[in-house]
Amino acid sequence: MNRTTISTNTSDFTSDNRFVQIASRSEEFILPCLLLIGTTCNTLTFVVMRRGRMRHSSSCFYMAALAIADTFVLWIGCLNRWLELLDKQRPILACNMCCKLGTFAFFFFADCSVWITVAMTFERYIAVSQPLRASQICTVKRARYMLLLVFTIFFLINAHFLWTFHLSSTVLHCIPLNDQSLFIRYFTWIDSFKYSFCPFTLLITLNI
Repeated sequence: MNRTTISTNTSDFTSDNRFVQIASRSEEFILPCLLLIGTTCNTLTFVVMRRGRMRHSSSCFYMAALAIADTFVLWIGCLNRWLELLDKQRPILACNMCCKLGTFAFFFFADCSVWITVAMTFERYIAVSQPLRASQICTVKRARYMLLLVFTIFFLINAHFLWTFHLSSTVLHCIPLNDQSLFIRYFTWIDSFKYSFCPFTLLITLNI
């Protein structure tokens, strides 16, 4: 019975390990493709949205800003993960300041990307619910103020990474400076609320 159990456990471990290897190999191929395609599409989006009459559209202004934010998320997140899979030096682990700035920038641009989408959805809601006033309410000037507000809020929310995270010399990872378990316990919920729960609820509500 014990031998059967040991044999089964060994087989399960081998199978799991094989799946992990397949997933890692797939990531090695998929991540650079995402970087290339995502960067190209975001660049084209930005160029098109800032040309001609589109420059005077608040929706196009939001889309141009979204393209920039998404590009930063791609290059910070995907690039570091890809280099990790290739066992190469990751920029975020190059120095202590890189760790702090890299972590801050990833969360900052990821949050901004989501909330720019919320702002665009709110603008569309106004266009549908108040079509006669939409041209007066949805202006590029107001979109700039909204974007500035989004940037300011998430800069303040995520600024703590600049002093709460550091590059650990023992495990060579970006980790919380003090109690890691406490940070994970509370920040996971805070991040889920600002990045997922709240935006998702607003998007669903505004699209009904």
